[in-house]
Amino acid sequence: MPLLAWLGRAAAVVVGFLLFSGILPEEHLPLILLGALAGLFLFRYPEIALVLLIKVGKYKGDDRLASILPFDLTLAIWFLLAAVILYRLFRREPYLRFPPVYLLYLIFVAMMLLS
Repeated sequence: MPLLAWLGRAAAVVVGFLLFSGILPEEHLPLILLGALAGLFLFRYPEIALVLLIKVGKYKGDDRLASILPFDLTLAIWFLLAAVILYRLFRREPYLRFPPVYLLYLIFVAMMLLS
């Protein structure tokens, strides 16, 4: 069974338990589903999560957002990116290969690091 299918089933069990035990109000279910869909979207396209990581500081200072979220938004994006990195390291597909011409960029990177 693929990892994402296993994670989806585990999340469904946890959300079902929280709903039926009364810990989680039913009004929060659409927000949880929307958050799960956003998390899967960011898991599929982690480049967007990197952009959000850069821009999240601007929105984190807003008191309205801080009062709604019970967690730090920067840490949530870091954990999502760490999960994506671990998932992509352990899957069996071949790694991305760059053309040899891209090695010329190493000269520019070395010049930036030395300056």
